[in-house]
Amino acid sequence: MTGVLATISAGFLNGGPLFLADEVPNDRTFWFPPQYSNHAPTVDWPFYFITWVCIFFLVLITVLMLIFMWRYSRHRGVVADHDAATHNTPLEITWSFIPLVLVIIMFYIGFAGYMDMEVAPKESYQIDVEAKQWSWAFKYPNGWIDPNLHVWADQPFTMVMSSADVLHAMFIPDFRVKKDIVPGKFSSLWFVPQNRTGEIEVHHLFCAEYCGTDHSNMYAQVFVHPTKESYEEWLAKESDPYGRGLAPEVIGDMFYRNRGCAGCHLINGVRFTGPPLNLTWGEVTVGERDFAKGPPLDTSDPLFAENYVLESLYEPNQRVVEGFSVPTQMSTQKSQLNQRDVDSIIAFLKWMHDNPDFDPERTPYKLWQEEQAAAEDAE
Repeated sequence: MTGVLATISAGFLNGGPLFLADEVPNDRTFWFPPQYSNHAPTVDWPFYFITWVCIFFLVLITVLMLIFMWRYSRHRGVVADHDAATHNTPLEITWSFIPLVLVIIMFYIGFAGYMDMEVAPKESYQIDVEAKQWSWAFKYPNGWIDPNLHVWADQPFTMVMSSADVLHAMFIPDFRVKKDIVPGKFSSLWFVPQNRTGEIEVHHLFCAEYCGTDHSNMYAQVFVHPTKESYEEWLAKESDPYGRGLAPEVIGDMFYRNRGCAGCHLINGVRFTGPPLNLTWGEVTVGERDFAKGPPLDTSDPLFAENYVLESLYEPNQRVVEGFSVPTQMSTQKSQLNQRDVDSIIAFLKWMHDNPDFDPERTPYKLWQEEQAAAEDAE
């Protein structure tokens, strides 16, 4: 039991995977996880400087107070000396000047670090970020959108961030960066990630502003590739799911899991923030879906079910399912899903309808991942 608690504590302090603390770098401290970006020393050093200044004066003042209490305590029956000194100009100048100098130093190092974190280098690599309830969408220069952030070591990266709904904040503890994402405007942060092992390293990314019901689940991972070549290999492979010969339902399932759909729509028949997706195709095709907003489905159209799915993704407020809030919390996916992607999602909906007893943990994409892992192990 003690070993388990020690492992959990080490994982928490490290900011890394909770149960993977065997190879925790030794520069983590009581206050901070390890330093994995150029900003980490800039943030940590002022914190420790201010902390030790506070500790020094706390001890000094406490000790002097106790000495003076003992030395100058008034004893019963002793008359106070009203001619005792009540003013000492050199002493007052000293205890005013020293704190003034310390405060100026604290301000300077804090302001210099802040300005450095605000101005990204010209050679910075830009990744667009959309925060929404309750997922992240990272858009890479070739147009690929992923729920996790991929970067490579020793390269400046700039995150250009926007919100699709409410106030969010990107926070990467190991990098010491945090910035609010305000609806209706862009914000940015930058960093230079570090890689210590020569392998792909993983860090946590959180939303640091309460943004609604599932705020605590608005989580992503930061993958730091050791080289640019490793990053580009990942991006080329990941951004072309159709070129890998995957079945449409596998790609549709991948989009369901990687584009934030799983945050609101379950596939086990349970109503959550949005309707359960595993029941969608069956309800629509037999006309059992009622709407709190919008006209009923035109079942005379032979493709009315496909058109309904397309409309739900591109114009989610045209029809809102009965029992859910109007307007819906869902934002348009028009910029994230093209027609081919929608076709894949429809294939996934049909697969769930045709396999009503499927295990939600073993869907087409999960089964494909298992096959890939088995193939890699065999090699």
